[in-house]
Amino acid sequence: INVISILGDINDTRGIIHVVAFSRFIKILTKYSNIEFRILHGNHDNVANKNTSAIQIFNGIENVRIITEPVIMDNVVYI
Repeated sequence: INVISILGDINDTRGIIHVVAFSRFIKILTKYSNIEFRILHGNHDNVANKNTSAIQIFNGIENVRIITEPVIMDNVVYI
């Protein structure tokens, strides 16, 4: 497995970031640094407004690609 696509809604409750769950997920992302994780913004990932996403917390993790706008990668369309 080279790529894992997570197709939105990492967060369960809009406007609330679950720190323990996000911390554990960050450990998984960094443990499997040989896999590219593509995380698509979902509607429950909004924090305070439509311009702020809970998944932005994963910015800076080398093997993570945050997708907030439509894009084509490896012949896959992420919307």
